[in-house]
Amino acid sequence: MERIIREFYDNYISSGEYEKKYPYPNPYVLNIILKILSKRSFVLDAGCGNGRYLIPLAMEGYKISGIDISGRMLSNLYSRIKLNNVSADVVLGDIRDLPIKNECVDAVICLFGVLSHIQGSSNRDKALSELYRVLKPQGTLIVSVPNKYRRFFKEQILSKLNFHLADGILYKRNFDSISFYHLYSATELYRALSQNNFKEITIIGESLITESFSIKNKCKLLKSIERVFLRSTISRFISYNLLAIAKKEG
Repeated sequence: MERIIREFYDNYISSGEYEKKYPYPNPYVLNIILKILSKRSFVLDAGCGNGRYLIPLAMEGYKISGIDISGRMLSNLYSRIKLNNVSADVVLGDIRDLPIKNECVDAVICLFGVLSHIQGSSNRDKALSELYRVLKPQGTLIVSVPNKYRRFFKEQILSKLNFHLADGILYKRNFDSISFYHLYSATELYRALSQNNFKEITIIGESLITESFSIKNKCKLLKSIERVFLRSTISRFISYNLLAIAKKEG
């Protein structure tokens, strides 16, 4: 499955579609990160892609490193780092086996469904265990995953008919590549984080509309309405993605 995900994102960035759909970070998520994390924080972007969050955080003055499974995503990121004249260490790799020392980062961000691309609960636990390992005591994890109650209904039905794909769904983009997603409920996400020793877990909705529309939305009224709903309990069922904030004990 790692090869499938790697090829998916290699093809996605090469097609030009990724940068068209997601030219910026989700402003709601970025604001949460900026509010929660001190500017003195050393941040790891686990699954950094082409730097949608890494670049803005580096521009804000954070010390930041990134890791991603896609070589072409990182090639694009290297160019953007140079273009924006920022400093960041990035490496090709798998978040289940981080080439980082124990307890050396203040925060980890793992956004836009990176965790959901990992097939098998034991493999996802391994990834969460690695994120926990590299965090300093009292370090912060911010992770987002697709919401099973809002997305991919047709694919969820098809996956139930395919006994070899009981753990998630396959999704095909219009550039002819296939990706795997494990879809979460808020309850499952909370349980996964708790079982991997994270504490002070908060789960909220990330957006009521699609990620691509949300980041390009200029309507202040729509943004205000969305944020009211995202602060409510019902957002766990109607939001496009789920966003979790958790702590490592210390």
